[in-house]
Amino acid sequence: MPRYHFNIRVGDRTITDPNGRDLPGLKAAHWTALGLARDASPHFPDMEGWLIDIADEAGRVLETFVPTFMRCR
Repeated sequence: MPRYHFNIRVGDRTITDPNGRDLPGLKAAHWTALGLARDASPHFPDMEGWLIDIADEAGRVLETFVPTFMRCR
């Protein structure tokens, strides 16, 4: 099973995921990135400008996930 890393970029800062997760494919990695963003949103109410790079074990970025949330008023 491939291992995916979820590195968060905010402006010029990158928070790397040293461990990664074993997942069955890129689609599962995309859904995992969505879950990570959802779980972080209560702790970081302004996620504007956040990007989550989904990378393989070699560090190649396979997809960049842009967390966007609808805000209801």
